[in-house]
Amino acid sequence: MAQSVHAILQYFKHLESGHSLISLINIPNAIGLSFASLYFKSQGLPIFKIIIVWAISPAVAMLVVSLVRSYSIRTFLCIGILLYAMKALTLFFYFKYSYLLYGMLAGLVLGIFWVALNYIFFSRSPSANHAKNSSVYFIIPSLLGIILPPVGALIIGYTNFKVLFALVVLLSPISLGYVLKKIPAQIAVFNFRDSHRRFKGLKLITGFEGALHFFQSVFIPVYILLFLTSEFEVGGFHSYTAFIGFIVTVILAKYSDKQQKRLVVIAPLLIAMGVVILLLGAIHQVWWWLMLIGVYSFLDNITLPIRFAIPMDFKGKDIGFWAMSEFYGNFGRTVLLALSAVFFYFNAYWLAFIIFALIALFYPSVINYQIKRNLHKPLLTS
Repeated sequence: MAQSVHAILQYFKHLESGHSLISLINIPNAIGLSFASLYFKSQGLPIFKIIIVWAISPAVAMLVVSLVRSYSIRTFLCIGILLYAMKALTLFFYFKYSYLLYGMLAGLVLGIFWVALNYIFFSRSPSANHAKNSSVYFIIPSLLGIILPPVGALIIGYTNFKVLFALVVLLSPISLGYVLKKIPAQIAVFNFRDSHRRFKGLKLITGFEGALHFFQSVFIPVYILLFLTSEFEVGGFHSYTAFIGFIVTVILAKYSDKQQKRLVVIAPLLIAMGVVILLLGAIHQVWWWLMLIGVYSFLDNITLPIRFAIPMDFKGKDIGFWAMSEFYGNFGRTVLLALSAVFFYFNAYWLAFIIFALIALFYPSVINYQIKRNLHKPLLTS
């Protein structure tokens, strides 16, 4: 027993700076910014414009990645934390175009903060632990997502939205202090053209993954606003989806690392996800829909670390890799969410579900094709 505890502590020590920073940055995110879409709706913003917020975000991130040529890791992490605080301030001092400014700031966070954080989190991750480390990367926000949204809902219920957003701003110095104390100063340089060339075989895979990742984290929380109206309902929904698959995630990721058979593990689950997405677009009874989203969340949560690990299996995890990963992942998100905004404007929600379902259904074939054609690592397909 003591040896097992020691092994766990050593494992987390290996990822110390990464998982600590993810925990710190996701506290204000889970407790406060997860209610941004609900706040936009409370201010009278139509659902299709809320989707536009989240389409602007990845588009701006792509622009950032295409312009930046070096990442001063500690500086960029600090800038990212300040951008989180600025996002909260746009909600606190809400005005007519706050939603557009919020989307642009969120894009700067993606292109600046998360590229730098991914780099330090996975810089020492061996191939044998890609999926397991990815599960830790995602499971910390999931744990906070279970606990904190109901706390945020209570703060809104007993005070108001502005108190909650002020709290987000006040929590930011904690993360800032951690970065300044724990993250060493380093500069990571990359060449966009060379990194783009070396990313061959992963562009479409990453685009599919980026789009599919935003289905649960962005699309569904906006779509559910058609049915849920109070902060307690929305907070409970965030906790519900975060809880599903929490434990199974680590178990399946560990198995995938041990067997190194990524596609065999996730292919049937991705196909099942595609079927569930189609059903989500067809079912309109709220309780049946919520039960089905639980099934989808389970499938998404247990496959996400493996999906995230696949690109790392084939390429070096330098800053150029993470820049390209962010660029093409956000390309997929921009396209899918822009189309979704159009469908939402015309109340043709089912068309958005069909496109996301097709992404999930064809995802395994895209991975298999790229492995055989461009990536040349047959171990993962057997």
